[in-house]
Amino acid sequence: MSNRFEPITLTWQEESFDVAPDRVWGLIKVIEEKINFFALGRALDAQEIPELEVAEAYAAALRYAGAKGVTEVDVQMELSGTERMVNAYALWMIMMQARPDIKKKIKAAANPAKEK
Repeated sequence: MSNRFEPITLTWQEESFDVAPDRVWGLIKVIEEKINFFALGRALDAQEIPELEVAEAYAAALRYAGAKGVTEVDVQMELSGTERMVNAYALWMIMMQARPDIKKKIKAAANPAKEK
């Protein structure tokens, strides 16, 4: 069976943390324990991200990826509003990997000419 996930790279304080494809499912679980995929999607659409939940989820993802000692307080206090929005989108895209049906619909909506 081929791996269904793409590798993920998270960054924190100019350091990169890689998650191999065979560990992405666990990363998605860690993120979804902190923030719901659909709730985050609605929040992103409204541009009203739940900053504390995003900070918790991103810190948990970083720790899963190998960052030592990163807390949700670190993430919340050290990032600007724009960076928090970028992190929220990054988390949503990571979780999207577990939802190929939604991913296909988004691609089809973005490329209506290719739709058959």
